[in-house]
Amino acid sequence: MRISVLSIAPESFDTVKTSPVLKKARKSSGLEFEVVDIRDYAEGSFRKIDDSPYGGGPGMVLRVDTVSKAISAVRGTSSHVVLLSPKGKRFDQKKAREFAELDHLVLICGHYEGFDARISQYVNEEISIGDFILTGGEIPAMAICDSVIRLLGGSLREGSADDESFETGLLEYPHFTHPLEFEGRKVPDVLLSGNDAEISRWRQTQAIIETIKHRPDLFNEMAGEGTGCSGAKVIVLDSCVLKIQKESKESRRELEAMTWLKGKLPVPDVLYHCEKDGLSYILMTRLKGRMLCDPLILHNRNRLMKSCAAALRMLWSVDISDCPFKDEGNPDAVLSHGDFCLPNVFADNKGITGFIDLGCCTVASRQADIDTCIESLEANLTGRFSDGTAEPLLDRDAFLSLLQ
Repeated sequence: MRISVLSIAPESFDTVKTSPVLKKARKSSGLEFEVVDIRDYAEGSFRKIDDSPYGGGPGMVLRVDTVSKAISAVRGTSSHVVLLSPKGKRFDQKKAREFAELDHLVLICGHYEGFDARISQYVNEEISIGDFILTGGEIPAMAICDSVIRLLGGSLREGSADDESFETGLLEYPHFTHPLEFEGRKVPDVLLSGNDAEISRWRQTQAIIETIKHRPDLFNEMAGEGTGCSGAKVIVLDSCVLKIQKESKESRRELEAMTWLKGKLPVPDVLYHCEKDGLSYILMTRLKGRMLCDPLILHNRNRLMKSCAAALRMLWSVDISDCPFKDEGNPDAVLSHGDFCLPNVFADNKGITGFIDLGCCTVASRQADIDTCIESLEANLTGRFSDGTAEPLLDRDAFLSLLQ
């Protein structure tokens, strides 16, 4: 890879040229790095590179003729020319990865009041490192160079950049080193366990928690469109699931139900929860098994009815005497999922393995729960989980007989 930086202050890059990461990249990946003085392409004995703006106003503007000559001098058929400008797209780790794959990256540093607007026609894109103004583009160029060069083969120790902030869309998990205890604060026990699987799960959980605390906006790119009546966004990771929804009665009930049902039913463990800026974040363990809307179950009518009946019996078997949301006025009440949509129930060949989406969990009469279940079943059999093929409606008598 070749990187060319066009600047009117090339001496600013003296330290960059001797940095350890750049030296390693030169040796291991053949990086070519050069800083080009834009002044070398200015005409006249005074090498004039700027002038006052037409129409008046403060400051000086870099001339298009001088900068275009500098670009032409370094540009080749495979060059990608970038203008560092506050009008540009925000630079991020994804863009750093893109730049690291280029054959030739050209960075143009601005200065003074700005560029002659006609310079933009000679570049491939404009990039900004943030919503603030610097004296010149040299510091942004150094930041971009560092983030790109460190991604080149041999620049860092193998695997060092894999789990860093933004590489997975999340912030990085917290790190610890010696001493083992400092001012009463100890290194988490899991990091001392030697259990690689547990450490990996802890790190993924902590990365999500750090992102919720500091950069929840990053989830906007990770999550797709919201689903269900609540418009919840669900992000599924290796060992856990993050559910983001509007703070509401349903979001609070979901947390309440999962907390109370722990040990009573196979529901996810709550790893972390917070309410922030009107949103509820619930991080929970990931359940195993297939959703009942999985084609292998959905199109097997006998198995589907048996699984649904088993799910109802499991819900009804829960002792609700200490239920925090029970209805004292209904002696026939049983625990009800409240939203018995097939994606909310997981099963395997041995039976039900878990329940999710408990925002409508409540207590209700058995008959009301049966009616809700049948209504949901028929909606799933004829709706979007039927793969476009309307299934025959449920044999209600056969289903009811399974509940006897």
